[in-house]
Amino acid sequence: RQLPSALKNAFSPLDLVDLLDAFDAADDDNSGGLSLSEVVSIVDEHEDHKAALDDVAALLEALDADGSGELEFPEFLSLVYMLRHGR
Repeated sequence: RQLPSALKNAFSPLDLVDLLDAFDAADDDNSGGLSLSEVVSIVDEHEDHKAALDDVAALLEALDADGSGELEFPEFLSLVYMLRHGR
């Protein structure tokens, strides 16, 4: 799992271990990627309100660099970065 160059210094090694655990826990179907429903759950846990499905779908599409329809771990890190530092 290769880290995007823009995020190489954004997370400590300990953060990456914790985030990999969080990614694996969120990947309910063990597909190796996070589907729209799995991303909705993550965003809803982070936000104070329920996110609109269309907004999360647009976010997933924007972050899905390989066009797979799911967020793989490096793409998930981009999501975490956005949630931590505001959109």
